[in-house]
Amino acid sequence: MRTTEQSFVEVMTGHAGKRVFFEPLRGNNGDRLIRMGAERVFERAGVTLVDEPGAAELIVINGGGALNDVWGGRIGRLEHYRGGFPTTPIVVGPSTFEFETDRFAKICASTETPITLFGRDRTSYAAVTELGLDDRVTLGLSQDLAFELKGGSWVEEQRAQRSEGHVVVCMRKDMEGGAKRLAQTKAPWLPAPIRKPLSRLRDRLVASGRK
Repeated sequence: MRTTEQSFVEVMTGHAGKRVFFEPLRGNNGDRLIRMGAERVFERAGVTLVDEPGAAELIVINGGGALNDVWGGRIGRLEHYRGGFPTTPIVVGPSTFEFETDRFAKICASTETPITLFGRDRTSYAAVTELGLDDRVTLGLSQDLAFELKGGSWVEEQRAQRSEGHVVVCMRKDMEGGAKRLAQTKAPWLPAPIRKPLSRLRDRLVASGRK
């Protein structure tokens, strides 16, 4: 496996003028910020976005927390483009990588065409390194694409509307969140009238320990 010191922004700038198909991997609010950050990078890099992967010189799959074994359907998008367009290089934006199977490694090795992966943290970078992928894969480390919105018009608009002070509290209960174990204690065998109150109580107990 090759490594690069370039950031995602620098790599995309190197593709200025090329036709790029972008897979946004749509999701919730955080994913929307990541998509907006990616779009700002494309605009500043001077690439041309196309609507069909078959018309692209490069396929870019958005970053985030989706490309891992937790979200099987999302990793399937990488498999789709790797198999359906085997001669088109792929760049995967800064992502969280965590694997329990060899599915991801097999997808990367499914064609000889180069694929560039970016971890958005050092733990994810190490997770890919441990796969022992060959030189068709290039690995880099780059910040989450939501941070690429810094200095842009959207951030300035939000800043203009801010109050003097605020607190943001984020408690995730899905498989990707810090409370991952909650998903393993849903007790689906319990009747809903019993399970739901217990679920709310469990969430309150976990939240109280994480404040």
